Amino acid sequence: MAADPEQVVILDSCIFQYQIFSFQLANASQQQLDYFIEALWECLTPLSPKLVYLYRNSITDTINHLKQVRGESFFLNIWERDRLRPYYKARADRVETYFEFLADYHAIAQELYNKANCPKLSIEVTSGEWNEFEERMLAFFGLTRLPDINAGIYEGDYLNNDLGLLLKIKQENEEYFLIDPNGSKHKLIARTSTEFYINDLPVILNISKQGEIVIDGASLMSRWTEKGLVFHRE
Repeated sequence: MAADPEQVVILDSCIFQYQIFSFQLANASQQQLDYFIEALWECLTPLSPKLVYLYRNSITDTINHLKQVRGESFFLNIWERDRLRPYYKARADRVETYFEFLADYHAIAQELYNKANCPKLSIEVTSGEWNEFEERMLAFFGLTRLPDINAGIYEGDYLNNDLGLLLKIKQENEEYFLIDPNGSKHKLIARTSTEFYINDLPVILNISKQGEIVIDGASLMSRWTEKGLVFHRE
């Protein structure tokens, strides 16, 4: 950032995603959204921002990917939460209408990215070549990759008795994976010696206490991602 060249601040989904979702659900006009985004850029421009836009060309692929990493129930939970909002009032009363919402979001995000007046990089991520994508982003920001952290986590079943939710930790070819309560499999990436990122989810596993996993990061619609939730190793 301009005020401190040695500091990099990452704003995740704060420019487009949250704003588009909020304005879509309110059935606000494109002009209202444009005015709001322009005001955001006025605040950020003095800080010399750079924009990275990760996307998938196909809405169908986006939906299939969400099914894989978040489970079928994700769509129903989102639709049940938002179905009475203005966006849905003149649309079919069924969960598939959320897919229309995602298609509208995709079109608006592409338009806002094209309008953004700052250094920017767009990456189509369908191929899943994340090593390549990461290298492109590091080069774009002029950053160098830090060495991987060598950390491990005990394999086994971790249970939250109060909610009856089970997480499974497995090791395969020197990599660790989480099987969530929906049966979806996620790669784990060490953040520190006692924390693991979950690939494709903004959720962190904290293992600072032996025999426990504490959920950190961002809470999602799935109950098991609730921040502060504790799972005990059986």
